[in-house]
Amino acid sequence: MREQQFTLMKPDGMIPVRFAFNFPAFDGMCHEITATLREHQTSADPSWLAGQWPAVKKGLDYMIRRWDPDEDGMLAGPQHAMDGDQGGTTSWLGGTYLCALAAAVKMAGIQNDAAATVRYERILKAGQVNQDRALFNGEYFIQIPDSTPRQDYLTGCYIDQMLGQWWALQVDLGWLYPRPHVQAAMGALFRYNFRTDFREFKQAPRTFCDECDAGLIQGTWPRGGRPKPPTASSIPKKS
Repeated sequence: MREQQFTLMKPDGMIPVRFAFNFPAFDGMCHEITATLREHQTSADPSWLAGQWPAVKKGLDYMIRRWDPDEDGMLAGPQHAMDGDQGGTTSWLGGTYLCALAAAVKMAGIQNDAAATVRYERILKAGQVNQDRALFNGEYFIQIPDSTPRQDYLTGCYIDQMLGQWWALQVDLGWLYPRPHVQAAMGALFRYNFRTDFREFKQAPRTFCDECDAGLIQGTWPRGGRPKPPTASSIPKKS
């Protein structure tokens, strides 16, 4: 699967979403990079990574040029994910970016690529500081949007805010954000987003679960600031 994705990579480093569309999925590109480290970790062939490393670098360099040109670890511009476009920096997509950077640092070390190690580690460390400072509100991680409104959640408590951190722990990359802040965010998700059932809860634009199921609401706004329409309930549009 990793080899297939990289085979479809465009000359500039962009991986087309779902093999078919001439635009990238931001989250998908991050996951391809992190998953390459995972495949290396679970492979019996230590030489496999060397064949993928040039494509990993090309893909990550494309992401940096497009979404983090000042290399401060803070994203800007529309990022296609979840069948829609988010903007600015979130710990949801920003965290998956930090995880991809951390995975690339690890792989660069394995490949003895000193220049890549230095560059990606510098961006990673800047992003860890800048994102935590800008996004953590003392309880959970919010969004700092672009000036152009998109499918934003702003001050919301969003279900995937720690997705990149989950990835990082799966592949032994440690803490992307301060551990107490991660624990606080997970506690906020349980406090504000978890429901023991979905009776008398309007599910839109379609039914996602049985009303007797327990689960998390995609987004809540315990401190107000819910946009219209929010990411969590808007009908996705292709960019």
